[in-house]
Amino acid sequence: MRTILVDLPYDCRGFIVESVETGDQCCVLNARLSHEANVKTYKHECDHARHDDFRSCESINKIEYARHST
Repeated sequence: MRTILVDLPYDCRGFIVESVETGDQCCVLNARLSHEANVKTYKHECDHARHDDFRSCESINKIEYARHST
C-alpha cells in the first residue's frame, strides 16, 4: 500500500483513500505527529483494509469500536 505524509490537523491521525478506478489504496498519515504515532496509525489503517471496512454496511462508530478493540 502506498503511504504518504501530509500536514493534517492534529486531531486527524490518518486515513486510507481508495481509487474508484483502480481500487488501489493509499494510507495518508499526519506529518505533524511522531514516528511512533504514525506507526500505530498505519497499523490501525491496515486493520481497516484487512477487514475490508470500505465495503461494510456497519456504521463508522461500530467499525472504529471493533478496530480499537483488537
